Amino acid sequence: LPKELSHLAPASSDSYIAFVKADGDGMGRLLMKLNWDRLVPDKDGGWSCLEFSDAIEKCLDKATTDAVDAVTKEWEYSTNSRFPVAPLIRAGEDFWIVCRRNLAIRLALALGEAYEGLTQRTEIIASSMNAIPELREERLTLSFGILFAKQGFPIEAQLHMVEALVKNAKRFRGRYFSANERPKSGC
Repeated sequence: LPKELSHLAPASSDSYIAFVKADGDGMGRLLMKLNWDRLVPDKDGGWSCLEFSDAIEKCLDKATTDAVDAVTKEWEYSTNSRFPVAPLIRAGEDFWIVCRRNLAIRLALALGEAYEGLTQRTEIIASSMNAIPELREERLTLSFGILFAKQGFPIEAQLHMVEALVKNAKRFRGRYFSANERPKSGC
């Protein structure tokens, strides 16, 4: 992994890096409406909640691994080359990842598609969505903000800027897509 953000810049003549922020869509509405005691037959609500949380965690882990693998499959290790992606934080459905700028958009798209697909194919998550009539046609997705910044730009400023980009992406999704359309991850 890179030890410094400068290791993510492709060359001294191109010192830009990407800061990718992802945030989950739809989880809050789902959690507010779920009846945990009825979710898994023959199990109490606490067990159902734990099983659901573990399934989400596994989907997030696998989606991250799959996305990073997809965008770095051609990367070759050398003594002068650091790994081009550095996941910084993942807390719940929030991701903060820094990477080389040429990988950022592909990484966001791969992460969003992997997460959406995995949550659809995981039984307890799919049955949770189906348990609530108004959410049956919806999918759990991710919204992204991608900030391209010159290496050395204050990280705190980058955090605020990329958070604003994610909020704008979520606002855009809410305005642009009608109730009958399913927005894809990454919008």
